[in-house]
Amino acid sequence: MLSLGVKNKIKGGAMNFRMNIFNIMIVLIIFFLTSCCTIIHGTKQKIQINSNPPKANVFVNNKMTGSTPIKLKLKRKNRHIIRLMLDGYNPYSVTVTRKPTPLRGFYPLMLTIGLISYLIDYANGSVYDLAPNIINANLEKENNNHER
Repeated sequence: MLSLGVKNKIKGGAMNFRMNIFNIMIVLIIFFLTSCCTIIHGTKQKIQINSNPPKANVFVNNKMTGSTPIKLKLKRKNRHIIRLMLDGYNPYSVTVTRKPTPLRGFYPLMLTIGLISYLIDYANGSVYDLAPNIINANLEKENNNHER
């Protein structure tokens, strides 16, 4: 028959084993749900916007965000319409589109990290690059010649 001390050691060992398994499972869940592109690439990208002449008002998706020159962080998963406006000049518009990031080493990555994390990257847009990432706008003067 086992003594009370030996029984407690066995019970404690089993409890420690369960805690270790629990901790390992938590680490694996975090590892598999963590998205590689999200960590390395991020869900936003910096876009530099310049104009000649400077101080043009910058609108992103019809919302004023500042004046040129400006560096903005835009969400990778969306398409963005950038519009520049300056008194005495014609408006300037450009569409910033998303394109998939080259998937170098995709298959080994999918085998090691998992399909779930890859799908998360697509859902939050971190697998995309925005283009163009630098906008240099030469604003043209308005033509104010009126016919009489």
